[in-house]
Amino acid sequence: MTAAPNNIVLYGYEYSPFNRRVATYLALRGIGYAMCEQPLVMPRPDLALLPVAYRRIPLLAVGRDIYFDTRLIFRKLEVLFPATADSPTLGATRPQDVFIQNLLQRYMVEGPIFGVVGGMVPTDVARDATFSKDRQGFLGKTWSREELEDEKGDCVGYVRNLCALFEETVLSDGRRWVLGGARPSLADIEGECVSCLFVGLKGRCQEGGPRRSVAGRVSLQCT
Repeated sequence: MTAAPNNIVLYGYEYSPFNRRVATYLALRGIGYAMCEQPLVMPRPDLALLPVAYRRIPLLAVGRDIYFDTRLIFRKLEVLFPATADSPTLGATRPQDVFIQNLLQRYMVEGPIFGVVGGMVPTDVARDATFSKDRQGFLGKTWSREELEDEKGDCVGYVRNLCALFEETVLSDGRRWVLGGARPSLADIEGECVSCLFVGLKGRCQEGGPRRSVAGRVSLQCT
């Protein structure tokens, strides 16, 4: 059996914005890895083989060590793969930049945006009774098609206002990246959750979605 590049295996599914965060980091650093695609709902037999009881996506295995929570994963990868000329680390170093990076992280991961992500799940996904049953009660939702349709307008409006905040403040001077450098940083990955909401949701978000300038400047086109 061929070993995974760098002994790294990412367990996740393409639709997950949190899986995209880790995949984007690895791509920007040029760190090779193997992807183990997981189903959208439980059970996930591959994860059942691991010595952990954790249902969320993604998980990252580095050798025999297993990490979950994208915030921890980023910290560990910055240490496990020190900067080189071809692969500089992405974390901020100047205090003011660390503040912006951590502020974005707390808002996007710990703040209300996660609930908004849930409210923008396509209703065709919610038609699947298996999905609704699997997610029942998460974020205080029933995950019914009717509930998602009722919430859609508020969720899209919330994200549109958030995109406008980016455009009118940190991106208003024409910079390409959040911290103003020549290349993307961890702060861009933290902030890109806004545009990652719309990857694969084009039809749902054409009206009231982010304007193209945000999608082009904030998004790292994670695929």
